[in-house]
Amino acid sequence: LKGQIPVISSPLKGERFVSANSTSLINNHHPTYQLTYKGKTMVPERYCVDWNKIDADGNPYSGDMSKCENWYVYGQNVFAVSGGQVIAVKDGMPDQSPVGTLTNDLNLFNGDGNSVVIYIPGGYVIYGHFKPGSIAVKVGQFIQKGTLIGKVGNSGNSQAPHLHFGLHTDFPYYISEGLPYYIDSMEKIGSTGKPGGKYVTLPSPVMQTNKMVENCGVYNLK
Repeated sequence: LKGQIPVISSPLKGERFVSANSTSLINNHHPTYQLTYKGKTMVPERYCVDWNKIDADGNPYSGDMSKCENWYVYGQNVFAVSGGQVIAVKDGMPDQSPVGTLTNDLNLFNGDGNSVVIYIPGGYVIYGHFKPGSIAVKVGQFIQKGTLIGKVGNSGNSQAPHLHFGLHTDFPYYISEGLPYYIDSMEKIGSTGKPGGKYVTLPSPVMQTNKMVENCGVYNLK
């Protein structure tokens, strides 16, 4: 990798967000996903994160898990992690419902569902699986860090509500390599160990500045 690792802010704000499927080859499909497009093989999702949200007992939803709105992450506001320009917007795909089911129309070009791509210093940021109709930015728009992008949903290749987030060398993502990044400020409060694992809290919260997220770490995001 060339150049300095960019420092960005959190795409979400609030308590007990879980950074699933990131920075580990164990229990993680992102860095092991190799994609060959037009004869070239890349690892576009190497540092991507699937952000979820849990309650104090470690549950990601309340009540009937098949309903999107019962998941704590569903409908959460998503924010620009840096100033930049909106490169692409896709909207109009319904949430996958009931949770756990997928439609048969998914492919390489729409798997990210309702999504936004923003060019920032350091690469192309992708936000995937937005709630339909919630995207608040337009192609060509220049935005500032902290701008509301949309709301977490369950559209595209998503079997439960979450925010897919990643930084890439190029656009579209399937001709890119995944890039690392640091988050400027977050408070680590525990870990689930693996996706869906038992939530174990730290003895006391640890403030982290300019750090990478840990696979299945649980954070309060600023």
